[in-house]
Amino acid sequence: MAELTHFQTIMGPTGGGYMLRGNHPTAADFSLFAQVERLVGTMGDAAMGAAVPDLLQERGLGRLWEWREGMLALHPISFRGKPVPGGKLRGGGWRNLSTPQKVTDAGGSK
Repeated sequence: MAELTHFQTIMGPTGGGYMLRGNHPTAADFSLFAQVERLVGTMGDAAMGAAVPDLLQERGLGRLWEWREGMLALHPISFRGKPVPGGKLRGGGWRNLSTPQKVTDAGGSK
């Protein structure tokens, strides 16, 4: 609770905006957003369920919840429908991207 209160004080009194009071989100916003969503949200389209749903009832964190609502509206978390990362091979294995390798596809060609 103390950490969440600390982040809330960084945000300033009220109104929209981001943690560092700029016009655009920073890494700090996205980092905190992911953590807050895991605590009280659904993690976007992952629909994981909140770890501590009752935390949303904490009236002392009103500014934090206001900021969260803004982040949800402007920057929703989305996991589904994304391409497979570049390091993923056919067949489910991961390759070491730091060393050159010959990759064989399912058909046996190189």
